[in-house]
Amino acid sequence: RAAAARSMQRDPGDVTCVASSGALDVYEARTPARPWYQFGRRGAITMRVVDTAGIVRLQRQDAVVRTSSAGVVEEVLRALVTELADFGDAGRTIPDVHLLAGTRVIVLSGLVDDAQMLGLAAVEMREYAPEQPVVIVATRRRG
Repeated sequence: RAAAARSMQRDPGDVTCVASSGALDVYEARTPARPWYQFGRRGAITMRVVDTAGIVRLQRQDAVVRTSSAGVVEEVLRALVTELADFGDAGRTIPDVHLLAGTRVIVLSGLVDDAQMLGLAAVEMREYAPEQPVVIVATRRRG
């Protein structure tokens, strides 16, 4: 918790652990929205993934965090991609996704479509037991 708070430049009391994959913990801190007459009034959620040694392995802003197990991660991931997909003039854009399983951070960002993402996730999850906890961290792509 202290490493995440230090990375976010926050008080440790403002930081909460929202998920864990066993060896990696996910911490969040919320920034309240400012009054209407100040610039940058939108509130934000700052997220950090910290390993057991206290090293920040991933940092994201306004991330959506879901917990699952290796056996059903594809279904949860499919629903999350549908929820966070963005439609613009270039077509459908899928979110940037990271899977936290054991000590690994599996990067599923930059893929073209959800079929590639789901296929790669299925291949990566083969080496884990079906009950192994997995944390999914997804953020909308900023374009």
